[in-house]
Amino acid sequence: MVRHGVIVMAAFATLLWMCGAAVAPQEEAREKPVTKVYDVRDLIMPVPDYVAPTLDFPHGIYRETEPGEPPGGLFADVEDVEEEPLTAEESLHDLIELTTQVVEPGTWEEGTGHAIRGRQGMIVVTHTAATQTKVETLLNSLRKKQSKMVSVHVSFVQPTAAAMDQIMKEKRLLAVTAAERAALSALVGPKLCEAKLLAVDGQQVYVTAGETTEFLRRVEKEVTIETLNSVTIAWARPVVTESDTVMLNMGASFARLIPQKQTNVAPTQKCLTVRGTYRIPDGGMLLTSGGTLMDKDPREVYALIQVQVIAPKEAKVRGK
Repeated sequence: MVRHGVIVMAAFATLLWMCGAAVAPQEEAREKPVTKVYDVRDLIMPVPDYVAPTLDFPHGIYRETEPGEPPGGLFADVEDVEEEPLTAEESLHDLIELTTQVVEPGTWEEGTGHAIRGRQGMIVVTHTAATQTKVETLLNSLRKKQSKMVSVHVSFVQPTAAAMDQIMKEKRLLAVTAAERAALSALVGPKLCEAKLLAVDGQQVYVTAGETTEFLRRVEKEVTIETLNSVTIAWARPVVTESDTVMLNMGASFARLIPQKQTNVAPTQKCLTVRGTYRIPDGGMLLTSGGTLMDKDPREVYALIQVQVIAPKEAKVRGK
């Protein structure tokens, strides 16, 4: 009997262990929920795109104005066709929906004791401690991605023919290391103009600088005033990959007045525009498209682009 009793007790212990193992997940699922508040204002702040104006060619150069009409402007009138960014409330709603789809999906329904709500840039999460950790991980990942910024420096340069031969021969169009960048900078020659931009990862920004020069075109019957632009425009949309390589959509234009030695001669203008999509490593410098400025002495002009990823110190979000 004792022997049978030992067997019975052993069997009962085994059954109890198996039942305990099966019940454990259910007990974990019934873990008492806790409530935390997360500040997500930086994640839902709208990041608008800024559409660059275009040089008003040919109208901004040669447009004749009617009597009483102001002279032609520096830039063309360009209709903004970009979509309006989401409002903060819409972004908050999207963030809540993303969280419930990614973190423990199927556990947020009514009656489970779990909930997520949004209010004034905050999300209030009621769930288990383990799920709260997953929510924090998701928000930290989103914050890490959105915290990156990109500096874009574009210059129009005028390398000599000998320098271009050397650049092409040595395949120095792309420079990554400090030594390579210094060597390429020394070869490209003087800068005709330059622009510096700073954008959030994925955002389009632009910068303009210049002035408008007015001159008399005709005075026979009525005064006709026209304008010429001396301006630099650059726009860029950088996207940072996981390896911190920058995919860059950008464009740049410059226009310069050419002085005239003769009197009673309308001034002329030289201009050049570059647009393209480029893949440049973080800190890299690329010598890209260019063209010829047809002046008394034709000059080859190229665009020199440098990018730098700026990633601030990681700031982890914590629930309160």
